Amino acid sequence: MHLHHHDHGHGHHGPDDPSRIDRTRFLAAAAILTVFLVVQVIGGVVFNSLALLSDSVHMLGDIGAILLALTAARLAARPVSGTRTYGMGRAELLAALINGATLLGAATWILIEGVRRLGSGTGEVDGLGVLVVATAGLLANIVAAWLLASAARDNINARAAMQHALLDAASSVAVIAGGLAIWLGGWTIVDPLLGILIGIV
Repeated sequence: MHLHHHDHGHGHHGPDDPSRIDRTRFLAAAAILTVFLVVQVIGGVVFNSLALLSDSVHMLGDIGAILLALTAARLAARPVSGTRTYGMGRAELLAALINGATLLGAATWILIEGVRRLGSGTGEVDGLGVLVVATAGLLANIVAAWLLASAARDNINARAAMQHALLDAASSVAVIAGGLAIWLGGWTIVDPLLGILIGIV
């Protein structure tokens, strides 16, 4: 009698398998963004810039997206069991949902703070400081996006993490322009307006 044995302890790793990501590159991208997150938060407080703080929230979302992608990949790589006959692949979708909810909460805070500053006044904003920090943040996001793009193939959380970094790079460009406007023209109202714009984006 011929017995056909199915080994359910081994998953099928296709091109869209959430476990197929380069963890080293993901961790490197997370480390770079974490360093510049600290730099941007300090810069936002010292230079009184909501635009930098809002960009920091985006960067925090980037880090969260990377860590969630790594967690989802680790769970998805676990073998199936009697109670989880499809394995843990659905963790990928749950991670994406959590990431989106986090970004929504951060955007809400940015909008509220931006409106408050428009109503009560922005205070003194150091345009040159904003310009320098935002430029460093832009470089960090470009490097992180490159690492993520070359580390993953057809993975929803990997794509989400990369898109986070690219979106944050775009917001950094806007903050750089705002820093120039404040430094050269003294238009401090640009700072809360940029914060609100980034929140909407």
